[in-house]
Amino acid sequence: MGSKYSNTLLVILGYVAYYVLINCRFIPGSDGELHTFYGTLLPDALDGIWQESQIFRNVWANSIAAIPLVVVMFILHKAKDVLKEWGIAGSGFALGLLVGLLMTVPMFITNAICGTYVFSMDNLLLSLWAGLSEEIIFRGYLFGQLHRKCNWGYIWASLPAAIVFGMGHLYQSGQGLSALSVFAVTAFGSFYFGWLYREWNFNLWVPISLHAFMDLAWMLFPLSDEYYGAVGTVAGNVGRVLTIILSVIITIIYKRRRGEKLFDYKIV
Repeated sequence: MGSKYSNTLLVILGYVAYYVLINCRFIPGSDGELHTFYGTLLPDALDGIWQESQIFRNVWANSIAAIPLVVVMFILHKAKDVLKEWGIAGSGFALGLLVGLLMTVPMFITNAICGTYVFSMDNLLLSLWAGLSEEIIFRGYLFGQLHRKCNWGYIWASLPAAIVFGMGHLYQSGQGLSALSVFAVTAFGSFYFGWLYREWNFNLWVPISLHAFMDLAWMLFPLSDEYYGAVGTVAGNVGRVLTIILSVIITIIYKRRRGEKLFDYKIV
């Protein structure tokens, strides 16, 4: 429903509302400090879990802040079509899971050889949640709706998601060249995951699984004493590049078997 321009405005406003809710502290609390919107909705009984569990804070924050995105999706689409238009219909789950795991085999092998096995349930859940939440928000919603519903070309639809995705990972960097490197790597990653989403016929489970398993490989087999970050180590980047190459090969095979062409859609 609506025109291309009104739909574009609605999609962008939905993301802005999400950003404000999850990042901005604007609600005064009883302690005299300003709090985020989702923080004020936390029941007292869950306060202890909030303090102790990073995964709980992450899930709660993103779930509450994503309400504007859900509202926009229900405005743009019929209720029965929302999951399909978001790319997370159950019919694509098994294929996406299998493909994502297969694509990340090089990373698991490289990291297992060069890294040290470290298991943490919190890190395990965080890596899986990061893949799920970030792909749903940045590729399924922001890129996906600008490209699918608003008819933006792939490059222009990818650009807003790439910018905010890159900026959102600057906490992994220092200043100057380090920040620029992190931004460039993560922005490229946004274009890359968006491309996979598009080529796999809007099956968001493919980039979700790939993203989650890539994070899991870093979490289970850290390659240094430092946080793995977006830029990574030489050994880590070897595995990452091999994973990207393998994902491109698998995608080409998938398209050929379906009798489809790569980039057979509006690019600009």
